[in-house]
Amino acid sequence: EIHDYHIKHNGWSGIAYHLYVRKDGKVYKGRPINKVGGHCKDYNARSIGICCEGNFEVEQMSQTQYNALREAVAYVMSVYPDIEIKGHRELNATACPGKFFPLDKIRSDSVSKIPDWAREEYAEAMSLGITDGSRPNDSASRLEVAIMILRAIKLLRGDK
Repeated sequence: EIHDYHIKHNGWSGIAYHLYVRKDGKVYKGRPINKVGGHCKDYNARSIGICCEGNFEVEQMSQTQYNALREAVAYVMSVYPDIEIKGHRELNATACPGKFFPLDKIRSDSVSKIPDWAREEYAEAMSLGITDGSRPNDSASRLEVAIMILRAIKLLRGDK
């Protein structure tokens, strides 16, 4: 729908964003990540646009959507490890992404804190649901480690 809207109403070549995160946690690919987006004036050629469904001026993001956003950011950072996380309002005169958008949290939870040697595997562990990606450099309790190991074993066995 957004793709069609951007073509019909804006005259663009397609959806402006590279990734679109729905409230239900589904992530949709928009423009190819190696193509210029149309999401942030004067910065399109040197940024990746991730849009989250919702109006974060008036609503909070659900944990489901936040987890999906974190995975989307991890994916982008696996391709572009040195990328900085910025909100639209930090680059253009806009309220976007909204006062309730968890910009500081996504920055602090981002995989930018992951050393280069572990970045790809950590992003994969997040995408497989072995870890939620939070606290990447904190110590893990025996309980947390046991749960992550069990999740990995279930994946290997094909359990749901």
